[in-house]
Amino acid sequence: MENSQAALLTLGFLLFLKGCETLASERSTNLAVGVGEDVQLKINPPVAVSVVTWSFGSLGLFIVTWNGVSETVALPYQGRVELNKNTGTLTLKNVSRSDSGDYVYQAVNSATGHPVQYNGNIALNVYQSITNVNVKPSPAQPIANQALNLTCDVLGSQTVSSRLWLMDGQLLSASDRITLSVDSSVVSFNPVLQSDDGEYQCKASNSVSEVTSAGYRLEVYCLGSLSSGEIAGIVIGTLAGVTGVALGVYFSVKLCRNNPHDLRPGPAQSSPGSVIYENFKEPSASATYENTTAIRRAGEAKNPDSTYTGLQFPDQSTYSTLNRP
Repeated sequence: MENSQAALLTLGFLLFLKGCETLASERSTNLAVGVGEDVQLKINPPVAVSVVTWSFGSLGLFIVTWNGVSETVALPYQGRVELNKNTGTLTLKNVSRSDSGDYVYQAVNSATGHPVQYNGNIALNVYQSITNVNVKPSPAQPIANQALNLTCDVLGSQTVSSRLWLMDGQLLSASDRITLSVDSSVVSFNPVLQSDDGEYQCKASNSVSEVTSAGYRLEVYCLGSLSSGEIAGIVIGTLAGVTGVALGVYFSVKLCRNNPHDLRPGPAQSSPGSVIYENFKEPSASATYENTTAIRRAGEAKNPDSTYTGLQFPDQSTYSTLNRP
């Protein structure tokens, strides 16, 4: 029912336009907004309208019409558009990227008594706003007299109209050694020098927003006047030295474990004249008298009634008598 009424109103509007005495020249306007914003589409030049209609795209998709008595809004746009019935201005709310395109208006001003028709179109571009901008170095560690690239990485945007590079807050100047890519997304140092140390920022913008990255602190490390071959030799030599130390420690530990004189607790080793306590089970004839004097002294010191006291030798004088010829 609503579609039928809209068609009838549109037909009546077109018939009304045919009766206009004067046709104003067509006007064209370009607008750019960000996703989620509201935008006003205005008739140019501004006039007081008695009749107006708006359509979208090359197929003329009907949006809204005002015939001087009532307003009709197409179903897809209900709740999303507002029409100013005095000026004919159309407000689109919460636009998305799919709203990008051409908007065509037809309006009639009859304030002078002679209806004048106004036709025109507005090109609307809806952009995703540049939400995060970062500066990324390659390689990650800048080395003096080597090549370095800084990339302006823009997230959340499909369209970036321009990029600017700043060094310590000032516009970065290009030179024979410092160059920019065609779209200024990459600044190249060939070579990079310690004099390039500083804070670098990238400013990215499009028609609806402008975002400046956080500062990236460039610190160039100097390896003297060594050539790349010498640097590689130092690195290889260092790695070889570390490997040698590790192997030395490994074999030292292995040999220590297999050493027969290792002081770690383990099976008893037999050697003449040694006294073994840790595996002593019962005395034998030879071991009992081997260090009798030492054992006797230890026994007397700890316990006067030690069983070793019975092993004392007779008086030395008896042996000296027996040893005489």
